[in-house]
Amino acid sequence: MKKIPIFVFLLLVVLLGACGDPVADELERYVNEDLEAIADMEEEAINSYNQISAGDFASDEEIYVFLQEEVLPMYLDFIDELEAITFENSEVRDLHEIYVDAVNTQHSAMLKTLAAIEEQNYEKISEANELLAEGRKGIRDFQMELEALMDEHDLEWEEE
Repeated sequence: MKKIPIFVFLLLVVLLGACGDPVADELERYVNEDLEAIADMEEEAINSYNQISAGDFASDEEIYVFLQEEVLPMYLDFIDELEAITFENSEVRDLHEIYVDAVNTQHSAMLKTLAAIEEQNYEKISEANELLAEGRKGIRDFQMELEALMDEHDLEWEEE
């Protein structure tokens, strides 16, 4: 799965222009605190998943065990933390839901990959790849919507 994890996108920090705007304040907290706090979890899970496509395994059984015992538990922990983030503002909540949906689509792809290996079903591998592509698109949509909401509320990226 080749996607730019959100943690890379968040290496820059939102800072400017939030004074007196509750949406901007919540958006700034979301990026600087909420997502920053779980970025390492996502990075670790995605890097682990990427080991599969890098050909680091000798057999389907090794891939299956690695997915089931390493990758999926890490990704589920990340999803749990992501879904626990709450909002007062519907604009930021709606933005967050785009990200949550994309991440859950990626998780579904991982589960489908696991089932495909178990059943030796190449059609399911194809379906899993389609889900991964859909999840990556969702991440890109989230990033574009984040940028648009930041622009709307006069927030800019600032290097740390």
